[in-house]
Amino acid sequence: MKVLALETATIAGSVAIVDSGKGLVGEIRVDVRIAHAERLMSSVEWLLKSSRVLIDDIDAFAVSIGPGSFTGLRIGLSTAK
Repeated sequence: MKVLALETATIAGSVAIVDSGKGLVGEIRVDVRIAHAERLMSSVEWLLKSSRVLIDDIDAFAVSIGPGSFTGLRIGLSTAK
């Protein structure tokens, strides 16, 4: 099972792909102080491409739920949706 994880609650955001059989497939840290939404989507796309994982290969999404920035949490949830 492959999981795409998004951390957007704090300024030290991250995007990661975890495979239940292999562990951490890839991770990118995102400074989300500037332009949360734009940086997050491009980071997700870059991570998928560099990890050679298609979005269709993702079985589940994990998103932080806080505590942290309400706006950041909404961006993470919207991106996963």
